[in-house]
Parts: sequence; structure tokens; C-alpha cells
Amino acid sequence: VPGLLLLVCGGGFAVWSVLAEATVGRGTPVPLIPTQRLVVVPPFTFCRNPMVLGTSLAYLGLAVAVGSPSAVVLVVTFAALLLLYVRTVEEKELEARFGADYVAYRSRTPFLLPRFTQRR
Repeated sequence: VPGLLLLVCGGGFAVWSVLAEATVGRGTPVPLIPTQRLVVVPPFTFCRNPMVLGTSLAYLGLAVAVGSPSAVVLVVTFAALLLLYVRTVEEKELEARFGADYVAYRSRTPFLLPRFTQRR
């Protein structure tokens, strides 16, 4: 049950993120077809990387549901490497593309762990 809950909630969060990128950002998570606009609507108001969070939770849920400790280790390792890439490469690219708007967004929005209340 905990694994399925993580799978469904994480998967839903990830899908919501992709839909926001497609409709608001007019692009995709694929680097060849990047968003044309900075996406600062939910779920991107809760954290800057809801797609990574949601996908990682979904895969973690699958690993827990099937009872595979090695899969849990793989998911955590892959998620950590992906977040390292996002922090070191993708954030610089977003700052270069969106400038001050991205810097302001980055300063008010947590990197990964969601904040569901508005910051004053």
C-alpha cells in the first residue's frame, strides 16, 4: 500500500508538471524542445523540480511495492545524480535563458522539497 501510494501520487505530480510545461511553457521536458516561457504556475510554485520529485517518488513507490531493496538503491542513486545535473547544468541554462525572472523564481521557490504555503 505505501508503495502504491507513492507510485500514484508521484506519478500524478510528474504528469501535472509535464502538462504545465506543455500548456504554459509551450515546450517539453526534452532539451531539444524546451519551454518557451518560464513556468511559474503550480506545481512549479511548490518546488522548482516537481517533475524530478514526482518521477522519483513514482519509481520509489514501484520499488517498494515489488519489495526490491536493490531497486530502491537504484532509484535513490539515479535521483541523486539527476538532481546533481539539474543543480550544476540545467539551472545555469535556465538563468541564461530567462535571466532575472528565473533568479527571482529560484530565490522564492524551494529546489526539491515542496512548500505548499505562500511565502511572504
